[in-house]
Amino acid sequence: MDRSDAASIATVDQKKALWWRDVLITGLFIASWYGFATLLSLYNKWMFTPKYYNFPYPLFVTTCHFFIQFLLAAAILNIWPKRFKPVERPTRKDYVSKIFPAALSTGGDIGLSNLSLKIITLSLYTMAKSSTLLFVLFFAFVFQIEKPSVRLVAVIFLISFGVFLMVFNTTSVSIPGLVMVFSASALAGLRWALTELVMHKKSMGLGNPFATLYWLAPLMALSLGIVSMGAEGWFKVLGSEHLQGTKAIFTIGVIVFPGFLAFAMVSSEFFIIHRAGSVPLSIAGIFKEVTTITISALVFGDELTELNMIGVAITVCGICVYTYHKYQRSMKQTVSLDSRGQPVGSPGHSGESGSAYAHDSEHQPLTTTSPSGYTRVQLHPVRTPRSSETRDERTQRLRDDFEGWNDREDWSDDEHEGSTGEAGEDEVARLRAERDGKVVDDVQPAGWGPWWDQKM
Repeated sequence: MDRSDAASIATVDQKKALWWRDVLITGLFIASWYGFATLLSLYNKWMFTPKYYNFPYPLFVTTCHFFIQFLLAAAILNIWPKRFKPVERPTRKDYVSKIFPAALSTGGDIGLSNLSLKIITLSLYTMAKSSTLLFVLFFAFVFQIEKPSVRLVAVIFLISFGVFLMVFNTTSVSIPGLVMVFSASALAGLRWALTELVMHKKSMGLGNPFATLYWLAPLMALSLGIVSMGAEGWFKVLGSEHLQGTKAIFTIGVIVFPGFLAFAMVSSEFFIIHRAGSVPLSIAGIFKEVTTITISALVFGDELTELNMIGVAITVCGICVYTYHKYQRSMKQTVSLDSRGQPVGSPGHSGESGSAYAHDSEHQPLTTTSPSGYTRVQLHPVRTPRSSETRDERTQRLRDDFEGWNDREDWSDDEHEGSTGEAGEDEVARLRAERDGKVVDDVQPAGWGPWWDQKM
């Protein structure tokens, strides 16, 4: 390794500094998430509890919050377009095949979770919901977000078992309720994995939390709104005493205000996913529950059994082991640095759930040899000007020579058999129009393919 190569690779001390910097920044987003989630929980308790405001329609309210989040995200993208609005936009195919499933799983998770609480106790719900982390890890493996390892699986099972013991309480079991909760847990795992997947696909234009909310929130509102109409009945909601007369104005304010809190909370979640990944987000959520239970026991005197305390200890140990596991892996990775000493690649994301230590294949050194699997392309010499052609004609000819559109004999392989006729001429005209930024309707190929691949 020569001196120039050595200078571009981070030392152990540099990797430690980068790791602690990432931990600090991600920790600030986690603290923000904790704060807004706590405020929203307290507000919802006041809003939905019969003892206080008594507006018992959580699915309807959450649907409204998704619309508010969409409007706020759209406002941010339009007010600060250079900072937050990506140039790329998802295609119709991406919107249906990737974004819609993420939104649909979100609506299913929230809807089933709320419905299950009507037929099972909170303690049983929390015990069953602890399986969410397992589903998050499973889908992270399925979508190749996390690299499978025995140690990681063991740590996740340890944390999930600790959470189960932490909230364990003998209670009556409802099979339909448990089925709902486990289904919600599976959808939650799918939701976070798909969200992380679309956020890190740069060509889709969801590279920051506000752009992600802009595209996801309308579909989330639609999917959850359908569940709300079936479970709560919107005629019943709109006909309630809270939405009659002058009281309706106050109720609308009561519904809209927590939408801003929900926007801040979800934005913090997406920032965490963007920087760290869905698995660390889920573990951070479990740590939040551990903190809440511990504070409730110490400050408010909530009773914890010996089994619950053992569960708390196991969960904390599991989280510590996971953190150490992430630290070890980050120290073993090769980190390329740019001229300013910053890691090369997108900040806060890698194949291992997003630390800043990715050694991306896009940043491999240049080589003079042809990579395996690629064929060499013959370069045609630039021809001398023809005396009879104008400057524009020569520019067009040189462009066509460079892109190979005039070399019709090179198109006669099996892959392009039959494309040298009228259809081939139409394709050339379409490509030329796209190159020049023009739209030519009469040269668009037939079929659903071009429409399906158009940007939203």
